[in-house]
This record gives sequence, structure tokens and C-alpha cells, in this order.
Amino acid sequence: MPKLIELKIKEPKNIYQELAVALCPHKNKSAGSVLFIVEGTKKNPIIGLRYPGRKLRKRLLKKPNKNSALWANLYDFEVVPLEVSSHSFAH
Repeated sequence: MPKLIELKIKEPKNIYQELAVALCPHKNKSAGSVLFIVEGTKKNPIIGLRYPGRKLRKRLLKKPNKNSALWANLYDFEVVPLEVSSHSFAH
């Protein structure tokens, strides 16, 4: 069972920066071990992000500088719908 964390986006225009700040501390955990609830609550989740992604890996750079990205696919996550709508789209 993945660890559940509720994530509240404070400023939608900065969604990627807020995701980066929230996800980064969990980058070394096993793939899919954290589930961020981005819509709904822990008791009634609607949409989640499973993190870290399976393609996460440390980059080996010959000459890293202060702006180098040391992790490949650092913010790779899987969107997980947790609540299925009661509406049927099949006719």
C-alpha cells in the first residue's frame, strides 16, 4: 500500500513548481510508493499521482554545474483516477 499524502495546489499558474517542491523529497523511494491525492481528500480521494516513476534514474555527468539536472525523469509520475463516475458514456 503506497503512502498517502494530500497535496493542495495553492497557485494553479505555478502548478509545476509546486509539484516539483512536493515530489522532490520522495525521489529516492521505490517506484510508486507514494500516492499524492491532488483532488479530494485521504478519506474520499478522486485523483492521485503515483510517484516516483519507474524511469527515474541518477544521471552521470562529466562536468556537472550548479544548474545541472542530476536526475533523469525526476518528476515522472502516473495519474491515477480513484473515483469512477456513476455516469455511463456507453450508449
